[in-house]
Amino acid sequence: MTDRSDGEEHAVQSNEALSRHDKMPTVFVISPAFNEAESISVLYERLGKVANDLFDRYQFRFLFVDDCSTDETPRVLAELCSKDPRVAYLRLSRNSGSHAALTAGFAHCDGDCAVVLAADGQDPPEVLPALLTEWEQGSKVVWAVRESREGVSRLGVLCSRLFYWLMRRIALAQMPPEGADFFLVDRQVIAVLNRMPEHNHSVVAMLMWLGFPQSSIQYTKGQRLRGRSKWTFGRRLKLAIDSLSGYSYVPLRVASVLGLATATLGLLYALFVLVTALFGRPVAGWASLMVVVLTTAGVQMIILGVLGEYLWRVLEEVRRRPRYTIESSRNVRTNLSDRSPE
Repeated sequence: MTDRSDGEEHAVQSNEALSRHDKMPTVFVISPAFNEAESISVLYERLGKVANDLFDRYQFRFLFVDDCSTDETPRVLAELCSKDPRVAYLRLSRNSGSHAALTAGFAHCDGDCAVVLAADGQDPPEVLPALLTEWEQGSKVVWAVRESREGVSRLGVLCSRLFYWLMRRIALAQMPPEGADFFLVDRQVIAVLNRMPEHNHSVVAMLMWLGFPQSSIQYTKGQRLRGRSKWTFGRRLKLAIDSLSGYSYVPLRVASVLGLATATLGLLYALFVLVTALFGRPVAGWASLMVVVLTTAGVQMIILGVLGEYLWRVLEEVRRRPRYTIESSRNVRTNLSDRSPE
């Protein structure tokens, strides 16, 4: 009889503990992945250790967004979903880019906050407790700012610093000098992000633009766990153009100033030609004419290119194609997995 009472008491205590855990804040970890089959299992193990250490304070959900990988990433994610109900994944029907994948993740996040980190293991999950501490103190967005980077060439670091310097100068002054793509977002901010239907967008720039109380911590960005980076020069260039054109009118202003300067120089050159002709020393025709024509044509093409970048983005917004489409999903709790956003 005593053993039965002890067993019943233990069961009651276990149920109470589970009930308390269910009422704890839910932290979504969103990780976009593209051909990261070799890294995901290692990342999952590290995330699991962090979640276990924080079991008495938070509930964790791990949402992987497969950006139409062509390797074994879908199989690895399906196996993780089968053995751990905390793991969920979305598979996009086409490669849409990491920022579109993040948008899909936010649209399916029903937690109290979300932490975004790369699936390649460069962003250490062990930093999560520090991010959550800042969040508990009232920050709606917490940035993990890169203090240093491992395994990156000097050219890569230089290009990165140049991009963030430009962003700080002409678009978003609050952008961290070394950049930040590892961060925590409160559900209030996520709700606002989900109402922003921009297509060619940068999630980082959108968060900077939104405001809300923001803070930061510093960390060391590690080397990739496996494989090679899929973040090619072309993808980086597109992100830079999207960010600059989406949050600054400076490129248009530069085009206007360039056009005005060219027109002024042309007028001064015309006056020079007129004055020399009046004094009987006309300018030789062919060389000077070709210099003027080629210079003016080059400036015009640059201006047309800048205008074209803005016009293309206007077309993208007007025709309202979906930013992503979902092919399949596993363990997704929300009811948005069968449709795409506008």
